[in-house]
Amino acid sequence: RSLKHMAAVAPAAVQANAPKKTRISYEKQQRAAEPITESAYFPLVAGAFCLARLVRPVLVSACFPDGPQKEDGAASFGLACNWIAAVVGFLAAASLWSPVRGCLEGQQGLPPVLAENIDYTAMVLLFAADGSTSGEQA
Repeated sequence: RSLKHMAAVAPAAVQANAPKKTRISYEKQQRAAEPITESAYFPLVAGAFCLARLVRPVLVSACFPDGPQKEDGAASFGLACNWIAAVVGFLAAASLWSPVRGCLEGQQGLPPVLAENIDYTAMVLLFAADGSTSGEQA
């Protein structure tokens, strides 16, 4: 595992001609940075986030089983998309967990393209699961 270098910006205060005003300038600094996906807790946090997204669909389904969302096709479709996004996101986060990743890498019959790109595929699925509500307003 190699650490990737990333430019960080740190503020440095510089006094201007006027004694009351402070002028801020920035200088680039090199720091070693590890990708967030390399963290041991990333799959757990991503999976917990996806499971937390199930709270709303579960509450709507449990509290309002015959509610107005049953008659409205768009609301039913949106609720189904919430379920699918949460489940796909959880499965993608689970596939990033090292024991599951080890099992997936050793699978016979798994398409070679998928076997070589398990992390990439999981990240694309996580992005797709999270991107499904990016336009939603609170």
